[in-house]
Amino acid sequence: MEKDRKTIWLLKSERVGACGEADPYRTAFEEAGWNCTFVPVLSFNFINQEGLKEAIKDMNAYSGLILTSQRAAVALADTLAKQKLSLPAITPIFAVGEATAAAARKALDGAPNEIVIGGDYAAKLADEIVRRHLNTAFEGPLLFLSGNIRRDDLPTALRQAKIPFTELCVYETKTQTSGDDRKIHGESKEDGFNGVPVSSSPEWVAFFSPSGVESFLQMYPYSDQESCIWRRIKLAAIGKTTAADMISRGAWLKPHVVAAAPSAPSLLEAISSYCGVLGGSGDPT
Repeated sequence: MEKDRKTIWLLKSERVGACGEADPYRTAFEEAGWNCTFVPVLSFNFINQEGLKEAIKDMNAYSGLILTSQRAAVALADTLAKQKLSLPAITPIFAVGEATAAAARKALDGAPNEIVIGGDYAAKLADEIVRRHLNTAFEGPLLFLSGNIRRDDLPTALRQAKIPFTELCVYETKTQTSGDDRKIHGESKEDGFNGVPVSSSPEWVAFFSPSGVESFLQMYPYSDQESCIWRRIKLAAIGKTTAADMISRGAWLKPHVVAAAPSAPSLLEAISSYCGVLGGSGDPT
């Protein structure tokens, strides 16, 4: 019955495929008996598009391309399409996670470039790049397409291995409450976050990135929520980096589960296992 369905807030934008395919998180959770509410907590803007165009034109000078996020892959795709450019077929692409690799394949539009997936974290990808370099040294630098907010794991590992690279920031991340704070939505704190009312009382909230945690807390500082339903909501984190950020903010924000991989099946499995009903809605109370 509909009233028995549990609700999860997913702190991300809902992504609909080019042919109208539902967001994988909506599909996974609704098929398992959940109600899904997407709460966009971040916005993204492409930057340095001229610099990216010139780098692509000069791609033969690089030994490979590094993408650590889907946004970087989308920035690449946008420039390739708008400028009617393509990458040299011999250029390998090093990607973090299957989702980024899939975005890279879409950007390539059928081109035969090798795509190397180095695990679900930048540090793992760095290990794979270093391993390849030790086997066959790169002839030129790597081109690293990054965002304005990133961890130092991969650049540090490359420097330590003496692997030359050029970093180009191609997108910037902003919190939804940046600029004019929460007034940009014409809402008060009591009205909720980005059009989603506090009164909707989800059983779970899933955090996808440290930036998303920061954005969410700008709207829902814990000191303002001590006597409300937030004390009994269960928290989920996508990946160890997001979990570590949540824990650093206080015991109250420690996630109940951490998804092993940044994917809908992994998040659903973690929550379902916690609830004791694998693949079902479970009882999160």
